[in-house]
Amino acid sequence: CSHRPQTTYCIECTQSYCEDCSTKKHTSQEFEAHRRIPSSGSINPIKCAQHKQDVLRFCCDCNKGVCVTCSLDGKCKSHQLVGFESLADKQRLILHDNMRKMYQEWTRVNDLISKTAVAINEVQEHSNH
Repeated sequence: CSHRPQTTYCIECTQSYCEDCSTKKHTSQEFEAHRRIPSSGSINPIKCAQHKQDVLRFCCDCNKGVCVTCSLDGKCKSHQLVGFESLADKQRLILHDNMRKMYQEWTRVNDLISKTAVAINEVQEHSNH
């Protein structure tokens, strides 16, 4: 793709492609589910500070992204490693659960506010009689 502008970025491959190469690579059943986004060619994958390779996985023990070398031969080889998509899915579930809990609490507080307003009105009515 060095001779054409890289206009598409594949999230799963973590690589930019020209339109033709992106289409050719992602027509096979193995790659067709990959999510691709438009790119100006300026998306640069995060690099491992130690090995200068693309960060492809997340180390749950160290709480950082790791490259292939770190995951196979480095200090993270015996750690729990997950793909970024899996990590994002887990974070979405946590976020959804937290939002559900916040909504339940908001509903409870609104109910208390309504009950308090009714109680205030009743007190005011009794004090006027």
